[in-house]
Amino acid sequence: MGAVEDAALERANADQMARHGEPVEWTPQGGEPMPITAMMSYGEVLDGGRQGKPMVSTSAEAYVFESDAPNIGYQDTISVDAQTWTVAKVVGKSGGMWHVELMRDIRPTLKR
Repeated sequence: MGAVEDAALERANADQMARHGEPVEWTPQGGEPMPITAMMSYGEVLDGGRQGKPMVSTSAEAYVFESDAPNIGYQDTISVDAQTWTVAKVVGKSGGMWHVELMRDIRPTLKR
């Protein structure tokens, strides 16, 4: 992409963040929490656990500005209200915005 296209994509991303972003806290692994804005998308998934143990987790995706979280990475956390999500994968960056996949273990919330 050229400079003109990059600038247009960054403006479009800023417009989407202004409309759909919500306040969250980003905590780099081993670092301090920082308030940022993210666009969140939630879903649910049933994953196979480690060593044959079943694990139930929810998944989400987040889009955050590179300027807010310049070095977001695996095992960082994003907290939304009282829920803490762990970065499972950094999908990539485009138009000055990171796209990350998040996971959260929900076993403690299940009733028996």
